[in-house]
Amino acid sequence: ITLQTPSAGSVNTDQLAATAVTTAKIANDAVTKDKVSNLMYPAFEATLSSDQTLSDAVETKVQFDNEIFDTDNCYDATTNYRFLPTVAGKYFVYLKINFVGSGGINDTFTKIKKNGVNEIMDLNNDSAIVQQAQITMGVIDMNGTSDYIEGFAVNDVAVGSSCSLDADNRKTTFGAYRIGD
Repeated sequence: ITLQTPSAGSVNTDQLAATAVTTAKIANDAVTKDKVSNLMYPAFEATLSSDQTLSDAVETKVQFDNEIFDTDNCYDATTNYRFLPTVAGKYFVYLKINFVGSGGINDTFTKIKKNGVNEIMDLNNDSAIVQQAQITMGVIDMNGTSDYIEGFAVNDVAVGSSCSLDADNRKTTFGAYRIGD
């Protein structure tokens, strides 16, 4: 029997043995994120580098100034604290806020805004607590050119109390990643 090299494009994946392709056979630069999947990118996650003080009952943009990762340089961690993805699609977005008060925190609100308009909101009605963790998440359609998202927080504290957002151990985090078209 004479074996010949198959012509280009003539071998399908169903014709390969399960152990035929190994990582040792793949060149280092042969696999890139663009070749593997067009999903999950762009993506980012950012946190606070230090606690951020809130004024009572005032909607405040959270200044997520510490990038954990930003796959496509779409997150602004220095000026606007917003994610402006360059690829259209549906994005899973999450906002985790840890409110810490000096006295009683009554209500906390977290908001994810798209283009300056409330898109996803969450309210927690607790009374006289000193710490409240809150997670807001959902899916948002982004056009890949001008749509952006930002994270906001509002608190209602008891008279004479103050409230801040906790930066320790990534307790206050904002992120997003593309999940589909």
